Amino acid sequence: MAITKVTTAMKTAPTSAEVTAHVTAFDDVPVRRDIATLALHTAISDNKAAYNLSNAFIDQFEDSTGIATTSTVARHSNEYAMAGTATTETLGYGDGISISYAVSGTAQNLNGALLEDNATNAYGALFVSPSTGSPGYLDMDLTVPHKLTQAEFFNMTTAARVNDVSLYRSSDNSNWTLVAATGVTGGGSTNASHVLAGINTDAWYGITFSALEYRYWRWKVDAYYNNGNANAGISEIKMQNAERTVVAASGNYTSTTQTALSSVSTMGIVVLYKNNAGTATLNTDLVAQVSANGGTNYSSATLVAGGTFSSGINIAAVSGVSVTAGTTPKYKISFANQSSASKETQVHGVALLY
Repeated sequence: MAITKVTTAMKTAPTSAEVTAHVTAFDDVPVRRDIATLALHTAISDNKAAYNLSNAFIDQFEDSTGIATTSTVARHSNEYAMAGTATTETLGYGDGISISYAVSGTAQNLNGALLEDNATNAYGALFVSPSTGSPGYLDMDLTVPHKLTQAEFFNMTTAARVNDVSLYRSSDNSNWTLVAATGVTGGGSTNASHVLAGINTDAWYGITFSALEYRYWRWKVDAYYNNGNANAGISEIKMQNAERTVVAASGNYTSTTQTALSSVSTMGIVVLYKNNAGTATLNTDLVAQVSANGGTNYSSATLVAGGTFSSGINIAAVSGVSVTAGTTPKYKISFANQSSASKETQVHGVALLY
Protein backbone atom coordinates (compact mmCIF):
# COMPACT_ATOMS: atom_id res chain seq x y z
CA MET A 1 0.00 0.00 0.00
CA ALA A 2 1.36 3.41 -0.89
CA ILE A 3 2.17 5.77 1.95
CA THR A 4 0.58 9.18 1.63
CA LYS A 5 3.05 11.99 1.83
CA VAL A 6 2.62 14.20 4.93
CA THR A 7 2.62 17.79 3.81
CA THR A 8 3.87 20.77 5.80
CA ALA A 9 0.31 22.06 6.09
CA MET A 10 -0.81 18.82 7.67
CA LYS A 11 1.96 19.02 10.24
CA THR A 12 0.94 22.52 11.36
CA ALA A 13 -1.58 22.61 14.22
CA PRO A 14 -4.80 24.54 13.46
CA THR A 15 -5.31 27.88 15.14
CA SER A 16 -8.04 28.41 17.74
CA ALA A 17 -9.92 30.59 15.25
CA GLU A 18 -9.87 27.73 12.72
CA VAL A 19 -11.28 25.36 15.35
CA THR A 20 -13.98 27.67 16.76
CA ALA A 21 -15.13 28.47 13.24
CA HIS A 22 -16.55 24.95 13.14
CA VAL A 23 -17.79 24.75 16.78
CA THR A 24 -20.87 26.31 18.37
CA ALA A 25 -19.79 28.13 21.53
CA PHE A 26 -21.25 26.71 24.74
CA ASP A 27 -23.66 29.08 26.47
CA ASP A 28 -23.64 28.44 30.21
CA VAL A 29 -26.18 31.15 31.03
CA PRO A 30 -29.24 28.84 31.13
CA VAL A 31 -27.35 26.34 33.31
CA ARG A 32 -26.13 28.99 35.75
CA ARG A 33 -29.61 30.52 35.94
CA ASP A 34 -31.18 27.13 36.65
CA ILE A 35 -28.59 26.45 39.35
CA ALA A 36 -29.31 29.85 40.91
CA THR A 37 -33.05 29.17 40.85
CA LEU A 38 -32.49 25.75 42.40
CA ALA A 39 -30.35 27.41 45.09
CA LEU A 40 -33.25 29.76 45.86
CA HIS A 41 -35.60 26.76 46.14
CA THR A 42 -33.20 25.19 48.62
CA ALA A 43 -32.82 28.40 50.60
CA ILE A 44 -36.58 28.79 50.93
CA SER A 45 -37.34 25.16 51.78
CA ASP A 46 -34.51 25.03 54.34
CA ASN A 47 -35.10 28.53 55.74
CA LYS A 48 -31.51 29.47 55.05
CA ALA A 49 -30.07 32.88 55.77
CA ALA A 50 -28.14 34.58 52.97
CA TYR A 51 -25.27 32.42 51.70
CA ASN A 52 -22.72 32.11 48.88
CA LEU A 53 -21.89 29.67 46.11
CA SER A 54 -18.51 29.94 44.37
CA ASN A 55 -19.81 32.50 41.89
CA ALA A 56 -23.19 33.52 43.27
CA PHE A 57 -24.89 35.10 46.28
CA ILE A 58 -28.28 33.73 47.41
CA ASP A 59 -30.77 35.48 49.71
CA GLN A 60 -34.43 34.74 50.47
CA PHE A 61 -34.73 37.18 53.41
CA GLU A 62 -34.89 34.66 56.23
CA ASP A 63 -33.30 37.51 58.17
CA SER A 64 -31.57 40.79 57.33
CA THR A 65 -28.00 39.52 57.17
CA GLY A 66 -27.89 39.86 53.37
CA ILE A 67 -29.12 43.47 53.38
CA ALA A 68 -26.64 46.33 53.73
CA THR A 69 -28.70 49.52 53.42
CA THR A 70 -32.38 50.40 53.08
CA SER A 71 -34.22 53.56 52.09
CA THR A 72 -37.97 53.31 52.82
CA VAL A 73 -37.81 49.54 52.39
CA ALA A 74 -38.85 47.02 55.03
CA ARG A 75 -37.91 43.36 55.32
CA HIS A 76 -41.07 41.67 56.47
CA SER A 77 -40.83 38.77 58.91
CA ASN A 78 -42.73 36.71 56.33
CA GLU A 79 -39.46 36.82 54.38
CA TYR A 80 -39.80 39.44 51.70
CA ALA A 81 -38.74 43.04 51.06
CA MET A 82 -41.04 45.82 49.89
CA ALA A 83 -41.27 49.60 49.75
CA GLY A 84 -42.60 50.67 53.12
CA THR A 85 -42.03 50.99 56.82
CA ALA A 86 -42.53 48.14 59.28
CA THR A 87 -44.65 48.91 62.32
CA THR A 88 -45.92 46.98 65.31
CA GLU A 89 -49.06 48.00 67.16
CA THR A 90 -51.67 46.77 69.60
CA LEU A 91 -55.13 46.95 68.08
CA GLY A 92 -58.48 47.32 69.76
CA TYR A 93 -61.64 49.33 69.44
CA GLY A 94 -60.95 52.92 68.31
CA ASP A 95 -57.71 52.04 66.49
CA GLY A 96 -59.13 52.46 63.01
CA ILE A 97 -60.32 48.89 62.64
CA SER A 98 -63.82 47.67 61.89
CA ILE A 99 -65.61 45.50 64.46
CA SER A 100 -68.94 43.78 63.95
CA TYR A 101 -70.83 41.51 66.30
CA ALA A 102 -73.65 39.00 66.10
CA VAL A 103 -75.29 36.11 67.91
CA SER A 104 -76.32 33.33 65.55
CA GLY A 105 -76.07 35.81 62.71
CA THR A 106 -78.30 38.44 64.33
CA ALA A 107 -76.73 41.76 65.27
CA GLN A 108 -77.16 42.67 68.92
CA ASN A 109 -77.77 46.03 70.55
CA LEU A 110 -75.00 47.49 72.65
CA ASN A 111 -75.38 48.80 76.18
CA GLY A 112 -72.87 51.51 76.99
CA ALA A 113 -69.52 51.79 75.25
CA LEU A 114 -68.04 49.08 73.07
CA LEU A 115 -64.58 47.90 74.09
CA GLU A 116 -63.69 50.79 76.34
CA ASP A 117 -60.15 51.07 77.69
CA ASN A 118 -61.55 51.13 81.20
CA ALA A 119 -63.14 47.76 81.93
CA THR A 120 -65.45 49.19 84.57
CA ASN A 121 -67.19 51.28 81.90
CA ALA A 122 -67.34 48.63 79.20
CA TYR A 123 -70.53 46.66 78.85
CA GLY A 124 -72.00 44.52 76.15
CA ALA A 125 -69.23 44.17 73.58
CA LEU A 126 -70.43 40.68 72.77
CA PHE A 127 -73.51 39.10 74.28
CA VAL A 128 -74.45 35.47 74.35
CA SER A 129 -78.17 34.88 74.28
CA PRO A 130 -79.21 33.87 77.82
CA SER A 131 -82.32 32.15 76.47
CA THR A 132 -80.67 29.89 73.92
CA GLY A 133 -76.97 30.02 74.65
CA SER A 134 -76.36 30.44 70.91
CA PRO A 135 -72.77 31.13 69.85
CA GLY A 136 -71.77 34.76 69.63
CA TYR A 137 -69.31 36.23 67.16
CA LEU A 138 -67.18 39.34 67.28
CA ASP A 139 -65.47 39.91 63.93
CA MET A 140 -62.53 42.24 63.36
CA ASP A 141 -61.44 43.73 60.04
CA LEU A 142 -57.90 45.04 60.51
CA THR A 143 -58.18 46.76 57.06
CA VAL A 144 -54.88 45.21 55.96
CA PRO A 145 -53.26 41.89 56.90
CA HIS A 146 -51.42 41.94 60.21
CA LYS A 147 -49.06 39.29 61.49
CA LEU A 148 -50.10 38.20 65.00
CA THR A 149 -48.82 35.86 67.67
CA GLN A 150 -51.04 36.87 70.58
CA ALA A 151 -54.59 38.05 71.23
CA GLU A 152 -56.48 38.76 74.45
CA PHE A 153 -59.98 39.43 75.67
CA PHE A 154 -61.42 40.87 78.88
CA ASN A 155 -64.19 38.74 80.34
CA MET A 156 -67.09 40.60 81.88
CA THR A 157 -67.74 40.65 85.61
CA THR A 158 -68.25 37.51 87.66
CA ALA A 159 -71.98 38.13 87.37
CA ALA A 160 -71.83 37.92 83.58
CA ARG A 161 -69.04 35.88 82.13
CA VAL A 162 -68.49 33.64 79.12
CA ASN A 163 -67.06 30.17 78.59
CA ASP A 164 -65.38 28.43 75.65
CA VAL A 165 -63.93 31.39 73.76
CA SER A 166 -62.10 30.65 70.49
CA LEU A 167 -60.16 32.71 67.97
CA TYR A 168 -60.53 32.24 64.20
CA ARG A 169 -58.85 33.83 61.16
CA SER A 170 -59.87 34.38 57.55
CA SER A 171 -58.43 35.81 54.35
CA ASP A 172 -61.81 36.55 52.74
CA ASN A 173 -64.15 37.32 55.68
CA SER A 174 -66.19 34.28 54.69
CA ASN A 175 -64.24 31.08 55.32
CA TRP A 176 -62.97 30.80 58.89
CA THR A 177 -60.25 28.58 60.35
CA LEU A 178 -59.70 27.94 64.05
CA VAL A 179 -56.50 29.43 65.43
CA ALA A 180 -56.80 28.38 69.07
CA ALA A 181 -59.17 28.23 71.99
CA THR A 182 -58.61 29.80 75.38
CA GLY A 183 -59.90 26.77 77.20
CA VAL A 184 -62.01 28.91 79.52
CA THR A 185 -64.42 26.51 81.21
CA GLY A 186 -66.71 26.76 84.17
CA GLY A 187 -66.98 30.52 83.85
CA GLY A 188 -64.23 33.08 83.98
CA SER A 189 -63.83 35.98 86.37
CA THR A 190 -61.95 39.21 86.69
CA ASN A 191 -59.49 37.56 89.04
CA ALA A 192 -55.95 37.60 87.64
CA SER A 193 -55.38 34.08 88.95
CA HIS A 194 -57.66 32.83 86.16
CA VAL A 195 -55.68 34.45 83.35
CA LEU A 196 -54.57 31.97 80.69
CA ALA A 197 -51.41 31.41 78.66
CA GLY A 198 -49.21 33.19 81.14
CA ILE A 199 -50.71 36.60 80.41
CA ASN A 200 -51.09 37.89 83.93
CA THR A 201 -52.29 41.45 83.43
CA ASP A 202 -55.31 42.13 85.58
CA ALA A 203 -58.30 40.32 84.07
CA TRP A 204 -57.09 39.63 80.56
CA TYR A 205 -57.44 36.15 79.06
CA GLY A 206 -54.98 35.42 76.29
CA ILE A 207 -54.24 33.14 73.37
CA THR A 208 -50.73 32.74 72.03
CA PHE A 209 -50.02 30.98 68.74
CA SER A 210 -47.49 30.61 65.94
CA ALA A 211 -47.26 33.69 63.74
CA LEU A 212 -50.18 34.13 61.33
CA GLU A 213 -50.81 37.00 58.91
CA TYR A 214 -54.47 37.73 58.15
CA ARG A 215 -56.81 40.68 57.75
CA TYR A 216 -59.94 39.17 59.32
CA TRP A 217 -60.17 37.73 62.85
CA ARG A 218 -63.14 36.37 64.80
CA TRP A 219 -63.78 35.83 68.49
CA LYS A 220 -66.40 33.15 69.08
CA VAL A 221 -68.19 32.49 72.36
CA ASP A 222 -69.76 29.03 72.48
CA ALA A 223 -71.22 29.11 75.98
CA TYR A 224 -71.94 31.50 78.82
CA TYR A 225 -72.46 31.75 82.52
CA ASN A 226 -74.56 34.78 83.35
CA ASN A 227 -75.38 34.20 87.01
CA GLY A 228 -78.71 35.94 86.55
CA ASN A 229 -77.29 38.70 84.34
CA ALA A 230 -78.59 38.63 80.76
CA ASN A 231 -75.56 40.47 79.38
CA ALA A 232 -72.87 37.82 79.59
CA GLY A 233 -70.06 38.59 77.19
CA ILE A 234 -66.66 40.03 76.35
CA SER A 235 -66.04 43.64 77.25
CA GLU A 236 -62.62 44.32 75.69
CA ILE A 237 -60.22 42.82 73.17
CA LYS A 238 -56.60 43.33 72.19
CA MET A 239 -54.68 42.08 69.17
CA GLN A 240 -51.19 42.25 70.65
CA ASN A 241 -48.01 43.17 68.74
CA ALA A 242 -49.79 43.26 65.38
CA GLU A 243 -47.11 43.62 62.71
CA ARG A 244 -47.71 45.19 59.31
CA THR A 245 -45.87 47.16 56.66
CA VAL A 246 -47.09 50.64 55.74
CA VAL A 247 -46.62 50.84 51.96
CA ALA A 248 -44.39 53.63 50.61
CA ALA A 249 -44.53 55.02 47.07
CA SER A 250 -40.89 54.21 46.43
CA GLY A 251 -37.76 52.89 48.09
CA ASN A 252 -34.58 50.90 47.55
CA TYR A 253 -32.15 48.61 49.30
CA THR A 254 -28.70 47.21 48.62
CA SER A 255 -27.20 43.82 49.37
CA THR A 256 -24.12 43.23 51.42
CA THR A 257 -20.87 43.25 49.45
CA GLN A 258 -19.57 39.87 48.34
CA THR A 259 -16.05 38.70 47.43
CA ALA A 260 -15.43 37.21 43.99
CA LEU A 261 -12.68 34.65 43.31
CA SER A 262 -11.35 36.80 40.45
CA SER A 263 -12.10 40.06 38.68
CA VAL A 264 -15.67 40.27 37.39
CA SER A 265 -16.72 42.25 34.30
CA THR A 266 -20.12 40.71 33.52
CA MET A 267 -22.87 39.80 35.96
CA GLY A 268 -26.40 38.45 36.15
CA ILE A 269 -29.29 38.44 38.59
CA VAL A 270 -32.41 36.36 39.28
CA VAL A 271 -35.23 38.07 41.20
CA LEU A 272 -38.23 36.33 42.74
CA TYR A 273 -41.14 38.75 43.13
CA LYS A 274 -44.83 38.74 43.98
CA ASN A 275 -47.58 41.05 42.79
CA ASN A 276 -49.29 41.30 46.16
CA ALA A 277 -51.56 43.98 44.66
CA GLY A 278 -51.67 45.19 41.07
CA THR A 279 -49.05 44.17 38.52
CA ALA A 280 -45.50 45.49 38.59
CA THR A 281 -43.90 46.64 35.35
CA LEU A 282 -40.39 45.23 35.26
CA ASN A 283 -37.63 47.84 35.00
CA THR A 284 -40.10 50.59 35.95
CA ASP A 285 -41.87 49.56 39.16
CA LEU A 286 -39.22 46.97 39.99
CA VAL A 287 -35.66 47.88 39.04
CA ALA A 288 -32.44 45.88 39.53
CA GLN A 289 -28.86 47.13 39.31
CA VAL A 290 -25.58 45.25 39.74
CA SER A 291 -22.05 46.28 40.64
CA ALA A 292 -18.68 44.53 40.75
CA ASN A 293 -16.84 47.26 42.64
CA GLY A 294 -18.78 47.42 45.87
CA GLY A 295 -21.48 49.78 44.60
CA THR A 296 -19.16 52.55 43.41
CA ASN A 297 -20.58 51.99 39.93
CA TYR A 298 -23.93 50.31 39.23
CA SER A 299 -25.10 49.00 35.88
CA SER A 300 -28.79 48.60 35.06
CA ALA A 301 -29.91 44.99 34.83
CA THR A 302 -32.81 44.90 32.39
CA LEU A 303 -35.05 42.24 33.90
CA VAL A 304 -36.91 39.80 31.66
CA ALA A 305 -39.91 37.80 32.87
CA GLY A 306 -38.87 34.18 33.40
CA GLY A 307 -42.04 32.32 34.33
CA THR A 308 -43.39 31.12 37.66
CA PHE A 309 -41.23 30.05 40.59
CA SER A 310 -44.08 28.86 42.81
CA SER A 311 -47.69 29.79 43.50
CA GLY A 312 -47.91 33.58 43.30
CA ILE A 313 -44.14 34.04 42.95
CA ASN A 314 -42.69 35.13 39.60
CA ILE A 315 -39.17 34.97 38.17
CA ALA A 316 -37.36 37.87 36.51
CA ALA A 317 -33.76 37.50 35.36
CA VAL A 318 -30.98 38.85 33.18
CA SER A 319 -27.42 37.74 32.39
CA GLY A 320 -24.41 39.21 30.65
CA VAL A 321 -24.67 42.68 32.20
CA SER A 322 -21.45 44.60 31.57
CA VAL A 323 -20.05 46.23 34.72
CA THR A 324 -17.00 48.15 35.82
CA ALA A 325 -14.56 45.35 36.63
CA GLY A 326 -13.96 44.48 40.24
CA THR A 327 -13.95 41.73 42.86
CA THR A 328 -16.68 43.05 45.22
CA PRO A 329 -20.07 42.30 43.67
CA LYS A 330 -23.40 43.50 45.11
CA TYR A 331 -26.85 44.47 43.87
CA LYS A 332 -29.45 47.19 44.36
CA ILE A 333 -33.24 46.80 44.11
CA SER A 334 -35.53 49.82 43.70
CA PHE A 335 -39.33 50.11 43.89
CA ALA A 336 -41.49 52.82 42.30
CA ASN A 337 -45.18 53.70 41.86
CA GLN A 338 -46.22 51.65 44.89
CA SER A 339 -49.59 52.21 46.57
CA SER A 340 -51.45 50.33 49.30
CA ALA A 341 -53.92 47.79 47.88
CA SER A 342 -53.23 49.16 44.38
CA LYS A 343 -49.66 48.18 43.58
CA GLU A 344 -47.65 46.29 46.16
CA THR A 345 -44.55 44.56 44.83
CA GLN A 346 -42.71 42.15 47.10
CA VAL A 347 -39.23 40.70 46.47
CA HIS A 348 -39.03 37.17 47.90
CA GLY A 349 -35.53 36.18 46.82
CA VAL A 350 -32.49 37.23 44.81
CA ALA A 351 -29.60 35.30 43.27
CA LEU A 352 -26.66 37.46 42.21
CA LEU A 353 -24.42 35.80 39.58
CA TYR A 354 -20.80 36.85 39.05
